[in-house]
Order: sequence, then C-alpha cells, then structure tokens
Amino acid sequence: MWDIDRESAYMSPKRIALVTEYILNHFNQKTYRNERTYSYNVLTNISEVAADKRRSQVQEIKRKQQISGFNSIFAVSSVQAAKLYYVEFMKQMDEKPDKALKIALIYSYGANEDDPDGIIDEENPEDTSALDSTSRVFLEKAISDYVDLIDKLLTKFPLDEPQIIGEAAQKEFISLIGAILRMRNLLVSFDEFEGNELISERDFQDYLGRYQDLHDEWKNRREKTKLENIDDDIVFEIELIKQIEINIDYILLLVAKYHDSHCMDKELLITIKKAIEASPELRSKKDLIENFIAGINEVDDVMDEWHSYVAEEREKALQSIIEEEKLKSEETRQFIEGAFRDGTVKTTGTDIDKILPAVSRFGGGNRKEKKETVIEKLKAFFERFWNIG
Repeated sequence: MWDIDRESAYMSPKRIALVTEYILNHFNQKTYRNERTYSYNVLTNISEVAADKRRSQVQEIKRKQQISGFNSIFAVSSVQAAKLYYVEFMKQMDEKPDKALKIALIYSYGANEDDPDGIIDEENPEDTSALDSTSRVFLEKAISDYVDLIDKLLTKFPLDEPQIIGEAAQKEFISLIGAILRMRNLLVSFDEFEGNELISERDFQDYLGRYQDLHDEWKNRREKTKLENIDDDIVFEIELIKQIEINIDYILLLVAKYHDSHCMDKELLITIKKAIEASPELRSKKDLIENFIAGINEVDDVMDEWHSYVAEEREKALQSIIEEEKLKSEETRQFIEGAFRDGTVKTTGTDIDKILPAVSRFGGGNRKEKKETVIEKLKAFFERFWNIG
C-alpha cells in the first residue's frame, strides 16, 4: 500500500510549487527548445489512410514540417496529484507568461506494478542529493571517468598537432572520442554537469571534426579495398554526434552576425567552419554554405537570400544531373520531390527505373551500372540539399 504520510508529503503545496517552478525554469534546457530544429514528415490524410482496409488504394500525403526541440511527459502517482500540478502550472504560468507552455492533462487508471515493499519510489534525476548511496557513487564515478577521458584527450591529442598519424593512434583517438560522447550523453541530464564540460564548445567541435574526418577516411578505405571487416573493431558514434550537432538555423544565425559586422568578424568565420566540420549532416553542404557566405556583402536579408540561393543552386544541380545522365526530366523531378517529401531516396521498386533513358540512348551499355551511377548522384544531391531550404 501507498504510505499515507509519504503521499501527503509528495503532494504538499510547497513541494508541488517547487517542482513546477523547476520544470518551467529548465524546460528549454532539457528539451532543447529554441536551440535545435528537426524536420519530419506529417501525414495530412490520416483518416483516409486509416479507412483504407486494403492499405493500397489511398496514397499517403505527407508534408515536411520543422519542429524546435522536443515535447515531454511528466508522470505523477495519481489523478489527484495530476490535478494539483495542473492548477499549479496554470498559476505559475499566469504569473510568468514568458515561461508559459502548452499543457495537456491525461489520466491513466491502470494500476502500477507492485513493488516488493509496496512503495513506489520517487524519481528526481536532477536532484542528486536525493540519490541513494549506490546511485551517488555511480554518478561520482561517471564524472570522474569523464574528467579522466578529457584529460587524456587533451594530453595525447592536442589540437595544435594538425593530424593524427598512424593506425594505432587513430584507433585510440576514435575509441576515446566515442567514450566521451557516451559519457556526455549520460551526464548531460544532470544540472551540475552544465558549465563543467572541461572543454570549450569550439575545441570540442574541433575534435569532432577530426573524428568525422577519420570516419570518412576509414569508410573510403573500406570501400576501396572491398573489405567489409576492415574496421570491425572501430565503432563511430555518429548517432550520438547527431544528438548534439549544430543545425543550419544556428549556422545562418552566425552568418547573419557576420554580415552585420560588415564581414569583418573573422572569428565568426572560424566558428562557422568548425561547427560545419563537426556536423555529420552539414559536412556534405560545406561548399554550398561557404559559397553563400562569400557573396553576402551586398545582401539585405540573409535568411531570404539563403532560401533563394538554395532554390537556385538546387535547380542548377538537378538540371546538371538530368543533362549529364540523359534522364527523363519530368519523371526525375517527380522522383526527387518524392524523396524530399519522404525524407529518403528510394532505390528499390520501379520508380528509379522510370527516370532512366531508354537503353538505346546510352548505346546498349550496362543498364545496372547506369542505374547505380544515377542513384549515387541523386543520393549526393539529396544529402546536399536535404533539410536546409
């Protein structure tokens, strides 16, 4: 059974007020709100698709949408607790409109699984003072390990050395950065870690840029040698980098600041360069961004000019592929629009075959080889222009 005294303390007005205040003050930090944007496809004809019993008669219609940060769920022990928190959220948001959030109240009447002692423990991962001794020892050990890893990184691979020479050194560096990424992913949820990363954002981006360079180098080495197991003992934590990487909106904000400095603040150019090189997604767009920056002296509005620039470059690049590979223009454009709608270039099925020229147009050559060449070019085109328009 739930301890009545503990339930009373759990739902005390003071505690509810403090928890609510904490959530409102730290919501942006915890959900990356207003820091990172993400693109995803929204299904616009949900009811029609759901009603299609054969799952083949109705085509899904999707619309690309940008979101900033993540949503979150705050779970409490009872309906009564949910009501009290809801009222407190409304009260505090009314007092501080700048902290206001959109809140929905959801009741779940399913019982929690019984704990051995009949008591459901509270969870508050941000308040480390409430951790039991075992958890606190684990946290302190994690922080200590992180400090050791950063010290090792700075000592063995200083940034003033331009390259990491030798396979053994490269493997050690890759392993070290991976360990740091995993540790940061664990520690970032604790408030006391913020501001104590022990390495500046710019320096860390420098290291991530080198990490990405090695990722590309090892990938190319594997493809050239045709040996799939050449890096079996090497693991690149690219997905963890994607969780902390800079997006195009942040880059454009820096570009706007550079423009406002009358293109005199060269430190901003260095920051932009390092951020791009550290990002798995932006690296394929590096020359596109740099060419844009080189021509912004006479630009009035950076954002408007960027969208026009991307649209123009995308059209030129696509037209070039169509002409070089003698593809069917209308079918190719429809194929690419579908790729940007769905978020991926589909290489299976008949759609890709429909855009290829007739066999006689390329002299009866190897159609499979032609198809692979076209796919590679369209993939590169997609990566270059995806999620930046």
